[in-house]
Amino acid sequence: MSTKAHKSTVTSLRFFPSSRVILSSSADFSLQIYPADPLSPSSSTLPPENHSTRIPSVRTLLPLPSSSSPHTRPSPISATAILGRGRTILSASNSSDGAIRTWDVSKGIEVEESVGRTGGGGGGVNKIVFVEDDDRAEAGGHWAVNGTGAGGEGQGASGTIPAGDRDGGQAQAQEVKGKLFCTLQDGSFEVFQISSPSSSSRPKSLFKSTRSPHGALTAVAVSSIQAILLSSSFFKKFQLLATGTSGGVITVYAIAIPPSSSSSISPSSHVQPEIEAEAEALSQSLSLSTPLVKFRRSDAGIEDLAFTSLPSSSDGTQGLGLVVATTDGLPWIAKLKLSPLSLTSQSGSFSAGTEIEEVKVEIGVEVGIYAELTGGDVDPVRGVAVVGHSRLGEGELEGDGTEVWTAGDDGVVRRYLL
Repeated sequence: MSTKAHKSTVTSLRFFPSSRVILSSSADFSLQIYPADPLSPSSSTLPPENHSTRIPSVRTLLPLPSSSSPHTRPSPISATAILGRGRTILSASNSSDGAIRTWDVSKGIEVEESVGRTGGGGGGVNKIVFVEDDDRAEAGGHWAVNGTGAGGEGQGASGTIPAGDRDGGQAQAQEVKGKLFCTLQDGSFEVFQISSPSSSSRPKSLFKSTRSPHGALTAVAVSSIQAILLSSSFFKKFQLLATGTSGGVITVYAIAIPPSSSSSISPSSHVQPEIEAEAEALSQSLSLSTPLVKFRRSDAGIEDLAFTSLPSSSDGTQGLGLVVATTDGLPWIAKLKLSPLSLTSQSGSFSAGTEIEEVKVEIGVEVGIYAELTGGDVDPVRGVAVVGHSRLGEGELEGDGTEVWTAGDDGVVRRYLL
């Protein structure tokens, strides 16, 4: 199958969670949605062997004209993120306005009231990654799906709606909350609180880093939940954030996971949202202000990053890897060994007189080279993806067969088995 609906460079390509629908974005300012199911022989005439089947998009999303500047040209789309099962998507622009737009897929429109912008003159957004809050996993449920299809993903090639995650058309879309991590052209990154499908809720900035002296931030990745054993009865949970620059520097941070609101914050309904937001912003600021480790293997720019699990080492500890795509065409996997260095306790005072105690853990990181991903030449590698079992998330299965996929300027997609 092939298709051509964009009029300029394709900047991102993502599967919706059902794996039956694809989202693409482009520098031509548009988003396109395509069916990913192959055509059956009964539904179409098979083409000759030297031709491909062209699949039209089932939905095109275009930005609304600005109310303040209706004649202003829209911004090219540089990156996208899919929320939950795909009823809502986010797009970012690498132009100077740093716009982050929210789209209602089921209606096929941009939610104009929820446009956010990066702060402090950070310029364009190069990459984004969305991570859902852990509340869903603790509740043990799945996000309900709108009756228009698999999370509002649109129609299939024959004009029918994919049945994948449907619930008889009765389920209502539930709110999806999480963090959006954005790498910016000025060398900084910004973290936003995202809430969907509330159209009145703009992305709320939680944290903006200082600018890196090593060039624009061009890559970002977030790990699943990690846990360090501090004693026989105490674990510290956190996630890792990795950013890469055009100058080849990779920086790793620990993302604090604050205590659950049920045990740490007063249940008073009229103040709890404000307290939670304030606590969240302070927690992000404390954990992201100082990196765990910073390293560079060469001056080649970092194009993409992805966390992966690694086989257990000789001492029985499970490894954590970071796949690195670079402009010199020499992708590799870094091995990160985590260990606790110190343990301190501190408390913070928030509005409405609420006290929250935070256990602060200093984490040590040792970086080494786990593997070279050979086979390519000197063509830049632009993207990496990891497929397979992961030990990183709670409740997930360990297992062999983790795959790393790469794609670059030579037009070749390569698969590596760890």
